Amino acid sequence: MCDNKKNKIDILDVANYLIQNQNKNDYTKMKLQKMSFLIYVKYLVDTKEKLFKNIWEAWPYGPVSIDLYLASQTYQRAIKPRTTLMPIKRNKKYDDTIFTNKQKEVMDYVIENYGLKKAWELVEITHKNHGPWSDSYVHNDLTKNKISDEKIIKFYSVAPNIV
Repeated sequence: MCDNKKNKIDILDVANYLIQNQNKNDYTKMKLQKMSFLIYVKYLVDTKEKLFKNIWEAWPYGPVSIDLYLASQTYQRAIKPRTTLMPIKRNKKYDDTIFTNKQKEVMDYVIENYGLKKAWELVEITHKNHGPWSDSYVHNDLTKNKISDEKIIKFYSVAPNIV
């Protein structure tokens, strides 16, 4: 289910694409998580394939990828264009040629439709009742909070106006 050039795509590649192509220069750590999640959702619903193999967890402020969380912790303010998040434990540099046209189309769609929103507006979008985040979030036990692709597809396939 995750071909994408033999799994070369990683959430940090998507996050770096967002940083390089942001339309408002206000991508905080939280906004980057939400935008990356919306891209993952849109691609998964449109193609029925994972965009990358990193997993999503339901945290108090929404879906979080631990890999992106760890890579972005040194940034206290907005992450400016020309910044590149470096992968943890890997020597891999950002390269936008790894993306297919469909992947770029989905990322550009999310940037265009959600990139001007504030992080808290995106929190409201990702926190929908009976959505994958609310159905996965277990207060005080993050070990049980994995957001499955099945929950994402089930919810967003019948609520396509969200992404």
